[in-house]
Amino acid sequence: MRAIKLPRGVHLVYERSARFLLRLVPRGVTSLITDSRDKRNMANRRRKKKIPLKGTVIVLAVIVVLGLIFLIAGGLKTYHSSRKAQAEIQENVQVLKEMNAREVINPNESSSGQGQTADPASGQGSAPGSGESSDPSPKPAENMDLSAEQEKIMSMNLDEYNNEQTRLWFDGTVILGDSITMAAAEYGYLDYDVIVAKIGVGLSNGDEQFEEAIAKQPKVLFVCLGNNDISNYLGDPALFTEQYKTALSKLRAGLPNIPFYLHGIMPEQEGVYEEGMEFREAYNSALEKLCSETENTYYVNSDFILQTDPDLYDADGIHPVSSFYPRWLTYLADVSGLSSDH
Repeated sequence: MRAIKLPRGVHLVYERSARFLLRLVPRGVTSLITDSRDKRNMANRRRKKKIPLKGTVIVLAVIVVLGLIFLIAGGLKTYHSSRKAQAEIQENVQVLKEMNAREVINPNESSSGQGQTADPASGQGSAPGSGESSDPSPKPAENMDLSAEQEKIMSMNLDEYNNEQTRLWFDGTVILGDSITMAAAEYGYLDYDVIVAKIGVGLSNGDEQFEEAIAKQPKVLFVCLGNNDISNYLGDPALFTEQYKTALSKLRAGLPNIPFYLHGIMPEQEGVYEEGMEFREAYNSALEKLCSETENTYYVNSDFILQTDPDLYDADGIHPVSSFYPRWLTYLADVSGLSSDH
């Protein structure tokens, strides 16, 4: 085949056109590839930004289920606690109704004369507070068989407990103390004309309660303080005794003639406050010694009630439950001569 020879000018045009087309083809292909890749990347980004509906629903469902479980568990715990408290309240209300329905016997009106005894300090009748009244202060029970008394207290049948009798025993007296004492009024066994107490009060911060007790001019004063002072004196009985003497001097200034009964610090449940238990024993020994050296002042310790029956502790292992108080108040009345049953 014979080749066609092109003129020089046409040849140059053809060559330049071919080169130009060759340059255009790669650019077009590259552009198409780049555009395709960019579109894929944009689609991927859109898919990543889009929140998967199914996964979200599952997570929310799990959160809701867990929340319901916690709510139900908490509700059951609260329900059981409230049922327990409600049952105890109903029991107390029923007991109080039965108490009110029973016949009341006033020991101060008995023919035996028990409950109208002489002042143990002077040997003759002393008046509440200033001594101007003819009503003598009760005399502490002498030669009491403590073992028999404790057995009697622990064998009490609370179904037969007469709270109106207890109110008569403590009429005209004051029990000064902290939250443990206050519960005697909160549970309805005594009223606040007898109970002078405040949560957290102790020997060093009880001036307001001291003044209130003095203002009532009782015939007998029970001082149930020290539970909130266990850690205040570094376990030093001497410091504890000095603070107690300071408190007693304030009380004696307004109540010079009546008997004082200083109650030992009550024990915590075993395992609740081991260090405090050691301090408590040392403080109580010092308090008993102080009473033996102080005129018209007597030491009372009712540890045996809680130690014999640990079920009388509330959940915190410190405060007693309601059924503790009939036993405690009866014991106080017996050892102080307020009651006639020794």
